[in-house]
Amino acid sequence: MQVSASTHSLLAHRYAFSDPQVVEVKGKGPMTTYFLEGALLDRDPAVHGQCDSSDVPT
Repeated sequence: MQVSASTHSLLAHRYAFSDPQVVEVKGKGPMTTYFLEGALLDRDPAVHGQCDSSDVPT
């Protein structure tokens, strides 16, 4: 998924992105974009709501 610089700045703490690329966007001109590469793996899934009941200590 290709995202704008503003979206990148909002999500950079949670997701890995490619290096910035400048692309020509029809009707907008040159824009800096990034490709989403995936979620950062060092996050605690319990804190971010991405766990199932087997991940929760009993």
